[in-house]
Amino acid sequence: MHTAPLLETLSRHRPADGAERAALDRLVTFVQSTPAPAARTTLEGHVTGSAVVLGPDGRALLLFHARLSLWVQPGGHLEPGEQPHEGALREAREESGLPDLILDVDAAGAPLLLDVDVHPIPENARRSEPAHHHHDLCYLARTRQPERLRHDPDESHAARWVDAADAAALPLDTATRRRLSKVLRGS
Repeated sequence: MHTAPLLETLSRHRPADGAERAALDRLVTFVQSTPAPAARTTLEGHVTGSAVVLGPDGRALLLFHARLSLWVQPGGHLEPGEQPHEGALREAREESGLPDLILDVDAAGAPLLLDVDVHPIPENARRSEPAHHHHDLCYLARTRQPERLRHDPDESHAARWVDAADAAALPLDTATRRRLSKVLRGS
């Protein structure tokens, strides 16, 4: 991953609140000070990509993460050479089975960065991975075929489309709630 385009993207992002501002500052520092910020071998953490997926009716896709036991948007690790928006789109397609996903773009035609977050990931003894942090860049993706949803049971136990009222009733982490509030009406 080339860090110059990533740092340019981050310099244009406007955080929604103090928590997102702190995550953005932490992410920029991490990218600037880490030789391989996206590599899974960077034990203190790595850059990841995710996407809030919206259907044509304005509802958002949430997956119940198998290992973390949380409702989250699709996302995950970057492949070598991928930029975060590329990894976000690939992961969203893999985890949802939705083949037609496209990312929203900004006025300049660049993938629209919706949100940033830094969150802890617990140790995974099965993969010999210590506890670490994901420095996540979240994008906005859309599908015209929500009925084609086929979540990956290795990644998530369930999948559902939610509106603002549904999201308000779910136990969500702060970042997921903030991300949904940016795109769901009435949340």
